Amino acid sequence: MHLRWSDWRMPRMNGFELCKAIRAGEGGDRGTHPYTYFVFVTASGDKAHFIEGMHAGADDYLTKPVDLDELEVRLEAARRVITLYRRLSTSNERLRRDSARSFRAARTTASLRSRTGVGSRRIWTSSTRARVDTGTAIAPLSATSTGSRLTTMLLVIRRVTTCFAG
Repeated sequence: MHLRWSDWRMPRMNGFELCKAIRAGEGGDRGTHPYTYFVFVTASGDKAHFIEGMHAGADDYLTKPVDLDELEVRLEAARRVITLYRRLSTSNERLRRDSARSFRAARTTASLRSRTGVGSRRIWTSSTRARVDTGTAIAPLSATSTGSRLTTMLLVIRRVTTCFAG
């Protein structure tokens, strides 16, 4: 459990500065550091310190002396928040991996289609099937068709014509 307790007044760096530094080091959603639940425990119970601490990024603020029952329930809340952040982080990482894998597969497929023309035939065949369902099997021929594409299209038209004749 990543939990940080800090007093407001400390040597070298006060709690406000520590909280800001921790939040800056987490790096947001793609950060390498896990989320840290930050709690101020201080004798300064005034509203101004509370608001400043929460604006700095604190998750909770306790005043001394700390009631043990209150501390127990606040630790339970901290555990729930940290668990949710871990689940979210795991899900986000899984989505990033899946997205990258899909992107690479799409790039590979697009590259293969552009080199072989397979994608054009597949698209042409699916549009021809739609035309067959409506009773017309006329395929558009383009001036840029290669010999193999033209042959494929003629074979498909013959098959469709045979289907209608039979």
